[in-house]
Amino acid sequence: TGLVHEFPELQGYMGGVYARMDGESDVVAQAIAEHYQPAGAEDALPQS
Repeated sequence: TGLVHEFPELQGYMGGVYARMDGESDVVAQAIAEHYQPAGAEDALPQS
């Protein structure tokens, strides 16, 4: 989206927000939000 283009650090996170708004389950939204993790060596691993 335009938002992620302007704020790339929100990539994944906003996908999870949009998924929840669209009625997806919390598990699906979390998986979408964590899709791009880890973004670097110091980042946390995805929980899903």
